[in-house]
Amino acid sequence: MPVNIMAGGSNEGADPTSKRMRMDTDLNSVFTEFLIKFDDYQLFKLMKFYWDRLEQAIEEGVDGISMLLTDKSVLSAQEYQKITELVEKGNRADSSKLLLNLVMEKGSLARRV
Repeated sequence: MPVNIMAGGSNEGADPTSKRMRMDTDLNSVFTEFLIKFDDYQLFKLMKFYWDRLEQAIEEGVDGISMLLTDKSVLSAQEYQKITELVEKGNRADSSKLLLNLVMEKGSLARRV
């Protein structure tokens, strides 16, 4: 007979990876719902306020973020190529700064992707 683990019950035998992914998904959902309520100006101000941290976060995932933005036609092929060249040269800090600047220049639609 299978045993169901309730949210408030014992976690004995629970897969910690599964629990972590569930918490990440829940947090992402809450955060996304929070940001959807922002108008363009509020989103712009939020990005400016967290600029340094955004650069650091983007630096960690600049490859995937730039590819996603290119697939969504936010970045041109030339812009994507510039970013990937910087990454290939090992210059992730400059690549993330370039990516963040390009997104800010493109306007609110790009910032929402």
